[in-house]
Amino acid sequence: MKLVAAFNFQFDLPWLVSACPGLKSVEHLMVVVGYSSKPAPFVEQAAHIGLGGRVSHHAVALPIAYGSHHTKAFLVEFKAGLRVIITSGNFIHCDFNYKTQSIWWQDFPPKDFGSESSSPFEDDLCDYLAALKLPDQAASQLQQLVAHHDLSSARGALVASVPGFHFGPKLNKYGHMRVRRLLSKEPLPGPDWRTASQLVMQCSSMGSLSDKWLLQEELAVSLMSSAARGFVPSVRPSEALASPLPLNRVHLVWPTVQEVRNSLEGWAAGLSVPAPSKNVDRPFLHPLYAAWGGQPSGRMRASPHIKSYTRFLGHQVAWVMTGSHNVSMAAWGQLQAKKGQGVGLSIRSYELSMLFTPRNEAAYRQHRHHSFCCHPMPGQGLPTCTTQQQEQVQFWTMEHELGRQTDQGAGFAGTNASDTVEGVVRVMLPLPYSLPPQRYTGQDQPWMVDAQHEGLDLLGNASNRP
Repeated sequence: MKLVAAFNFQFDLPWLVSACPGLKSVEHLMVVVGYSSKPAPFVEQAAHIGLGGRVSHHAVALPIAYGSHHTKAFLVEFKAGLRVIITSGNFIHCDFNYKTQSIWWQDFPPKDFGSESSSPFEDDLCDYLAALKLPDQAASQLQQLVAHHDLSSARGALVASVPGFHFGPKLNKYGHMRVRRLLSKEPLPGPDWRTASQLVMQCSSMGSLSDKWLLQEELAVSLMSSAARGFVPSVRPSEALASPLPLNRVHLVWPTVQEVRNSLEGWAAGLSVPAPSKNVDRPFLHPLYAAWGGQPSGRMRASPHIKSYTRFLGHQVAWVMTGSHNVSMAAWGQLQAKKGQGVGLSIRSYELSMLFTPRNEAAYRQHRHHSFCCHPMPGQGLPTCTTQQQEQVQFWTMEHELGRQTDQGAGFAGTNASDTVEGVVRVMLPLPYSLPPQRYTGQDQPWMVDAQHEGLDLLGNASNRP
């Protein structure tokens, strides 16, 4: 590896190198964190683990109070190409050993004579990197690295959040308005979806939410956008949703007290689900709560630190999104009107997530660089497109598809986790929870980090909370 740029909220550099031994031989490790992080520990740790002067540290300025550099990502330069990784986990031991996380990665080749000068994914990534306002040398190094590679085969769309008040042409560039714009171009799988499909929002932290922001005018409006309804730029609910979204169609997946207590870390896992009672214990939220579950992936005891969003009907999925965005105004932004500027989106934090749709997946499968890998397996040749006509793609839950194949006596579809049914490619999504998620029962209580929790956890420890 030549250059590795690592972006995160929390870093344990010795652990990261022990988990990724290839970093020991990297030519340059660029660490990008929030402004409050001091460079001295990184310099000392780098020297201790033998990286010496090969580590640079950059603290991103946070211009708005209560914001954070919450992005969790890597850019990895190999001789053969560039690897982009976006995850939900901090680069610390407990996050990747005891919790449930999401990781997306894709390899991209250098540009050649057949490559366009740029692509939407490249433009979006370069725009985000520029927004970090890194020192000139580091910024130029990252921009050149991305610009040298062909990112036109990206399997999904980048969803970024950048601190600031974004109005005019930038209103739809970041946060939930970016999602609204993207989904307004995506067709729904069928006519029943507008009135019958359901929405899942799953997170590991919650901000101070209002019914108006979450359900009536902002986040849910963006997440329920589609080509059938078109783009809705207004903040007025009468023009946003034809009618209020029924609560039985919205699921807010949040771990229960018992799920935290019985997790691999016991009560300690709750420290990574840090929402206080004033944010969690709000009357309008209680009808939305659904338990973590984790059964489809065998992650029942691995506390969720993943952040995911999806729209579904039965076991079919219209789209899925995952990355660093929690359910908060700081992450997704809040629409505000300012005199002289009009309506804009106010965002406090840096975030990165990926949105995946069947249309993007179909385009990826037809791209000349699909399946490109910086380190192909022995005997693996260059990818080739097998059909001239674009395939029709649908997203389904892996839980449903594996059950269907078992019932039919079929085997697993292979590493691509897909199957073809009546000419339609069904891509299996490894969602860690069931659809629909299991609503709280009468005995379930949502986890609140500052609440008093009685009894010992599965490890025999008390909660030690006030």
